[in-house]
Amino acid sequence: MSTSLIKKSVLIVEPNLHQKKPYVFLDQKLFKITKISNALMAADKLQKQKFDLIFLSCSFSSKKLFNFLESFKQANKTKIVPLILVVDFSQPFSIVPGLTWNNQLGLLSSISLEKELQTLLAKLL
Repeated sequence: MSTSLIKKSVLIVEPNLHQKKPYVFLDQKLFKITKISNALMAADKLQKQKFDLIFLSCSFSSKKLFNFLESFKQANKTKIVPLILVVDFSQPFSIVPGLTWNNQLGLLSSISLEKELQTLLAKLL
């Protein structure tokens, strides 16, 4: 008797679709992957299709991230869907939605430069 493997549906919302990591590690045999580079289009897609897992890049603007998260919340009222926030540490400054602490929390990577720290401090203080 043959059992067919049911693929999990994954939505990747990433403005830089050429970016390989961390998505390169998703096994195509286990996951049906939909990649969208526009947060607004991705929010629309959530209304039309159900996903088992969502990767959301923090490279979008705060407004786009929060709009997407609101759509995500509205589309998944009856089922908890895992959401993975992807922070690109090669970017000097990222905003992690839900962790902005009323816009008083920033995120710097280990490769940040002093100029980036100064920019962040100027924004927060």
